[in-house]
Amino acid sequence: MFISEVKKILSSKTSMASVMATVAIIFSTIDGFNIDEQSKQKFKSSVVEVKEEIERTISDNLENEQIVEEAIPEVDEFHYVRDQIMEHEGFSNSAYLDSQNIPTIGVGVNLTNPHNQELISQLDINNKGVGVVTVDDLIKDSRSNNKIYNLSDEQVELLFNKSLELAESDARQFLPNLENYPDEVRKVLVDMSFNLGLSKLLEFKKMRKALINQDYQEATKQMINSDWYHQVGDRSKNLVDLLTGI
Repeated sequence: MFISEVKKILSSKTSMASVMATVAIIFSTIDGFNIDEQSKQKFKSSVVEVKEEIERTISDNLENEQIVEEAIPEVDEFHYVRDQIMEHEGFSNSAYLDSQNIPTIGVGVNLTNPHNQELISQLDINNKGVGVVTVDDLIKDSRSNNKIYNLSDEQVELLFNKSLELAESDARQFLPNLENYPDEVRKVLVDMSFNLGLSKLLEFKKMRKALINQDYQEATKQMINSDWYHQVGDRSKNLVDLLTGI
């Protein structure tokens, strides 16, 4: 009867520490029993067996929880636009000149942008056999046919995520309460912000007014009438199609 009660008590514990603390209390209780020492030791041995069984159960539960946690992918807050922008920008570990002859690396990261230069300086790029790599090195490399310097995939991904954070922040400055608009509007503005930057995006004043009025036909008209529309190839057409579909 006593051991069944002990098992019930220990089974309610969820950590090794709480089991050990409870066992110590039970041992103290057994020491107070008015029985001979041999009987006390038998009780304690039975308690230890129960303790070890409970500890194995707790250990198995912790391992299962860890497996479940590892199986659940980390939430990607930019999942809605990541593939879209990567399709428009491409992916390159080495520096290159984009369609406007701007030194670029990774996923559309403008190497002449001060914000991007600061981010790259924090990467501590050290190419084997070359040494520490600076932004100036990457810019020079973008104009060369013989690529010397490379970012790792992890470094490219880090820069991409930082650029996405800035693009969404800028898009929200352009159109406050962005979350209240259709998903297509968010995709278009974050993509345009990523491509243009806030200062150039703010030049789309008539488009902004049309979006505020939820006049998406007028917003697409303003996109098509801009110089940007004719400079970025299929990107602008894809974004216009997104708004047209609302």
